[in-house]
Amino acid sequence: VTARTLSARVADLALTRTASRLVARTDPAVEDAVAALRAATLDSEDHGLDSEGDRPGRDGSVRVRARDVRGLTGVSTREAERRLGGVLSDRGYAVDLETPDRELRALFTEGVCVLGWVEVETTRDFETRRPTDKPFFQPGSMDAMLARALVNVAGARRGATVVDPMCGTGGLLLEAGLVGARVLGVDAQWKMVRGAAENLAAYLEGDFATARGDATRLPVRDGAADSVVVSEETRTEIRALAERPAVQAALRHVRENHDRTVRDQVHLTEIPAPPFGEEERAEEFARMLEEAGADSVFIDEEGNVFGVRRGSGEGRVVVSGHLDTVFPEGTDVSVESRGDTLFAPGIGDDARGLATVLSVLRALDAADIRTRSEIWFMGTVGEEGLGDLRGVKHLFREGGPRVDAFVSVDGTALGPIVNRALGSRRYRVTFTGPGGHSWGAFGLGNPAHALGRAIHLFEQRADEFTSEGPRTSYNVGRIGGGTAINAIPYEAWMEVDMRSLEQSRLMRIDSMFRSVMDRALEEANEVRRHGDSLEVETELVGDRPSGEVPPSDPLVQRAAATAMRFGADPTLERSSTDSNTPIAAGVPAVTVGGGGQGQGAHSLDEWWLDTGEAHRGVQRVLLLVLGQAGGAGSS
Repeated sequence: VTARTLSARVADLALTRTASRLVARTDPAVEDAVAALRAATLDSEDHGLDSEGDRPGRDGSVRVRARDVRGLTGVSTREAERRLGGVLSDRGYAVDLETPDRELRALFTEGVCVLGWVEVETTRDFETRRPTDKPFFQPGSMDAMLARALVNVAGARRGATVVDPMCGTGGLLLEAGLVGARVLGVDAQWKMVRGAAENLAAYLEGDFATARGDATRLPVRDGAADSVVVSEETRTEIRALAERPAVQAALRHVRENHDRTVRDQVHLTEIPAPPFGEEERAEEFARMLEEAGADSVFIDEEGNVFGVRRGSGEGRVVVSGHLDTVFPEGTDVSVESRGDTLFAPGIGDDARGLATVLSVLRALDAADIRTRSEIWFMGTVGEEGLGDLRGVKHLFREGGPRVDAFVSVDGTALGPIVNRALGSRRYRVTFTGPGGHSWGAFGLGNPAHALGRAIHLFEQRADEFTSEGPRTSYNVGRIGGGTAINAIPYEAWMEVDMRSLEQSRLMRIDSMFRSVMDRALEEANEVRRHGDSLEVETELVGDRPSGEVPPSDPLVQRAAATAMRFGADPTLERSSTDSNTPIAAGVPAVTVGGGGQGQGAHSLDEWWLDTGEAHRGVQRVLLLVLGQAGGAGSS
């Protein structure tokens, strides 16, 4: 990376002024720092960049600057500078304390000392954008540096789209625009809409817009935003919640019992849960919920498992993982440990989610926390594949229990927040006929030929339809039929998946598909020479609705604020998860990760890694559920 590129990156950050190239890490003592510098490689390749991105070698002069960060170590920075400078001098560098060509930084802090050559040091210009100096000012306008920090953690970057649903005077949008993002501000008051536009026009050259609107019904295309701006009110709420003694005790319990959570994850992984065969895992999960402290536990008629924790008031929040896997009966689900990595089908998707749900329940019980809303700890059935969300659909059936918010734990990473449901329609299409010998019965209607005709006709229509407009996809995923190479099959079938960002587009391609199947049947029967007519059955085997929870919704805001609390950059994502059903029903819902790192979902080589901070995923879910359920006081 060149100095120019690195300088631009650092300049985008609110609270970072200097970037250094790492030379060594050691314990926070002068003697250790000196020893580390003596042992480090200090040839021209590691010496830092000049303004053109070149490395000047040892011909330039150097100096050392040391800092005891927040006074945590008590080291003598003067002694550190003198002795580290002596090491450089001994190794052939010219020392210049006033105007050096390069500078070595030594940062001493709790537990570590870091040595590095300064690559880039930028100047701050936030004072040029004081709220009172902008064309439009209102009391309470946000300081420019704070606004930049918030857009940094929201993930604003060059080419991204940032929407502020309550933009006010536009301070957040301005800082997002200055780092290269496209920005859109929405506010309920025309005064703010016009004022924010005036401020943006004074500093930005383009790619911004403002509009009057309701933060809960944003006037933007579905999926238009990449980043979520978290309100200071929500950040303050989560910070205050995390600092309550009872909550601190619960968070501590999660960390101290991390090994047990991993054991739960392994234990549940090794109980087979094939599609439509989750009973054994469900029974064990119910037992574990009861052991973890649920006030009551039950399994409903669909097979979902619930552990209920009563609240002190009204409301109901559900936090869930899914019990099922994609793997058929007979799959070896034994967990193998290789170093610090666990290998097994389903170890992350979604045994990690189930273990997270259990850990949150145990922590609340251990800390004796009683929330205002009732919390249902749930294991769902039928999340994967042809299960078609049958478990969560049963929960949100007409006449079912009222649910005020739904949190699904599926995946591992803390940053991604699924607030947008990717809808899909899935069909199994079967063409049938009398069948016969390929020579003796030649001329009969052929289901395989009809199937091929159907695929061809559908692709012609669907390709044109999906070439423009909101993204929509189609896929013939499986085909089958026939008994022998020399036999006209009596049936031929295929399974088809169609998806779209928008429900209306999904239903249009669905209608197109069904119409094409009828046309293919008609054409296939026209070309047959004798025998009974072919028939077709078009069976809907999957129906997952689209939808979106707006970024301004309190649940999405809390999901983002809790991710930030544990050092992650929140991003808004679209996927097909258990949250599809509540989102489509108008119930606030998100899907978040349970911590750690994983890959290979839906494969026999799936793995999950404890990164050393996997417990933070559980802590994040705990804070999110507590924030949504309210109260969080000791009983």
